[in-house]
Amino acid sequence: MFKKNLIFLIISSFIFPAIYSVGDIVSLSHQNQPFDVCYGEHPEDNLKLVHFNGAENGGVYKVMLIDISATWCGPCVQFIPDFDAIDNNWADNDGVEIFNALGDMNQPYSCTQWGNMGIPNIPMIAHDAQNNIFSWFNTGNAIPSTVFIDHEMRVHYMSNQVSYSQANNIIQSMLDNCTMCGNPDYDNDFVLNEEDNCPNDFNPNQEDQDMDQIGDTCDDCHNLSGDPNDDMFVTVTDIILVVSMISNGGYDSPSHTECQKSDGNFNNDSVINVLDIIQMINIILGNTVSTNSLSTEGIANIDISNYNNKLTLTFSSKEDILGIQIKSNLNTSSAKLIDNSEKEFITNNNMILSYSLNNSPFKNNFKIEIDNPDRSEVSDFDFIISDKGGNSMNLVFSENGNIYSESDFKFELGNTYPNPFNPTTDINFSLPMDGNVSLDAYNLQGQKIENIFSGYQIKGSHNYTWDASHLTSGIYYIKLVSGVHQATTRTILMK
Repeated sequence: MFKKNLIFLIISSFIFPAIYSVGDIVSLSHQNQPFDVCYGEHPEDNLKLVHFNGAENGGVYKVMLIDISATWCGPCVQFIPDFDAIDNNWADNDGVEIFNALGDMNQPYSCTQWGNMGIPNIPMIAHDAQNNIFSWFNTGNAIPSTVFIDHEMRVHYMSNQVSYSQANNIIQSMLDNCTMCGNPDYDNDFVLNEEDNCPNDFNPNQEDQDMDQIGDTCDDCHNLSGDPNDDMFVTVTDIILVVSMISNGGYDSPSHTECQKSDGNFNNDSVINVLDIIQMINIILGNTVSTNSLSTEGIANIDISNYNNKLTLTFSSKEDILGIQIKSNLNTSSAKLIDNSEKEFITNNNMILSYSLNNSPFKNNFKIEIDNPDRSEVSDFDFIISDKGGNSMNLVFSENGNIYSESDFKFELGNTYPNPFNPTTDINFSLPMDGNVSLDAYNLQGQKIENIFSGYQIKGSHNYTWDASHLTSGIYYIKLVSGVHQATTRTILMK
């Protein structure tokens, strides 16, 4: 059968030679001719040569090797191992497309049977039902035939069969003349994808104001610390947004985007709080002060007293106090700031936040009063006190003038290390007093996915290793809770 058909095709070649010869450009109409893919994978519904012509498809340039075969062709069957080896050799190169144009199905092999005779799932097979590819590119009007086409859709080489080494050499020579093969220019802005900070959006000037390597044209988050409204300026409007975040749970806020929360964390300590506000105000006012969120120099004294159904918190320090944030298990809606009328004073459920937009300090021994019929203790509160640089001050507590607790440690959750990580990362935290602790991991949807530790811990520094080998790559939040104290840090699992 093979000899009979082969002789017929060789004789007829003198009458009907291939349409294209070496050096010819494949016409656009032929490039757009669709062929069904019956084996292997292709991202489109069908295969067209134009899919590999970057000048017509948006920048995807490839060089091609096509093996033209028929299911009855004995030499074609014999060529399968070599052709599969050639395809496998270039499998990781995005600039090369290798496929088989197969005609005369089921004489005797089906498309799947043909494909399974070699390496599974390669090469891709296009059904040349009307022998179009054969008529365009055959050599001597015979099967098998092979054709090499470069990135400009020019026929580079034609033959009945090629060896493994010969095919690889020809493909490499075509790639040597194609700087865009495997690195396309999808948006046609003359910047190759590999170097383009917005590969799918036309941006020839590559503007990137926040220098995050994502071009302004496609950057949904400008990543400027202190600029959650994304207008590239730190203003009072941004402070209002940060206040809203704090009131709604900081990084747990369901009302703000991840971009807003990331930009609202001005000091990059993975917690959104009053320290960020004070540092942002300093930037707006042009103040140059030391900003070190781990500062241990300033000490603030907090006295708690209960009298006549009122809870009074009295604050004093040798250093200027610029901001306060209090979280409590008490209802703070009745809270009042005494004798500091120029300060912003915000209460929301169980939270108090106070600061000055001109960063003027609180008067020494200032007070906050809360209507409270029940007795309260230090453990009912989580205090963050900021100095003029937006640094967290160490705290000394007393009740009715009697020192309650003085600790070298504060409630703090450090950044995970390493970050990004795979698959384990270390989590460090410190406690100012003994108590029950819960350390949990959450996904981006706010769902708790794992309890890392739960139990009683003494005051001081602690470390735990989180093994996330069973989870998928992505952003996760680590949340530390002890009494009314809470802190969150963000970490990235990158497998």
